[in-house]
Amino acid sequence: MCGVIGIGGDRHRDLQGLGLCCRHLVKGGVLVLDSDVPWASEEDRSEWRGGQTQPNDWPPAVAPEDRGPFEDGTQFEMCARTIRFDPLTQVSRLEMKVRHYVDGALAAAEVHPILIRTYLPAELVVMLEDVGFERIETFGDYTESPVSTDDSVHVFAAYKGK
Repeated sequence: MCGVIGIGGDRHRDLQGLGLCCRHLVKGGVLVLDSDVPWASEEDRSEWRGGQTQPNDWPPAVAPEDRGPFEDGTQFEMCARTIRFDPLTQVSRLEMKVRHYVDGALAAAEVHPILIRTYLPAELVVMLEDVGFERIETFGDYTESPVSTDDSVHVFAAYKGK
């Protein structure tokens, strides 16, 4: 599960989802998921110190050659911006924008809100244990190396008991 833990901003639902994953695995099966760590950048660290109250600007549009056209020539681009981060609840309110291009011209754009809950690595380990995983290994930055504070992503391998 890549990039999905915390979507929706609801810890209870995240626990339910992890529990369903555990129940559906065969004995000895493994669930692998990743999680960005909140200290990865100075911007991330500053949000945790005081919370972000002003929306970020939208990122600039991607160059046409970087949009990866479909067979019919249409192109889509997705970007996000943070509207607010609450360090007490660990929930970010974001907006996702999708731009649709036809023949290189912007044909449509949609904006949708999304909540993302940030979990500290130790929280995720406890959550995985609470739903029934018996052994959890953690790796750094999509490698097989043990995690370190320099890693910006932690990858969890949670094993269902035999």
